[in-house]
Amino acid sequence: MKGKVNASIDSRAEIQDVNLNPAFSEAAVPIQKEQANIQVYGGAYAEMFKNLEIARYQYLKQIPLMQIIDAANYPMKKVKVSKLKTAIIFSFAACFITLIILWIINLFKLKTDYDIAS
Repeated sequence: MKGKVNASIDSRAEIQDVNLNPAFSEAAVPIQKEQANIQVYGGAYAEMFKNLEIARYQYLKQIPLMQIIDAANYPMKKVKVSKLKTAIIFSFAACFITLIILWIINLFKLKTDYDIAS
């Protein structure tokens, strides 16, 4: 359609260039026909473009942005660690940290004792 619009505009310009004497009304008929063709083709092109955009919008509207892969089961079960397991884990962690601190203190004592002896 855009090619038809451009061809009609070019044809109108050619006809107008050939008509040197605009006093003859019969010579203006082809110009008016081409002007009508330009308007028809322009309207058809605009309508096609509008329909194309509407179709594109409808297509994009049908495609989901996010898809649910796995639905959640509500209410979800709470996983709790028993108090006994928690106490045992923290007691081991506290013992480990205490041993590391005592080892570092012992290391500094041996170093200071060695520095004083020398």
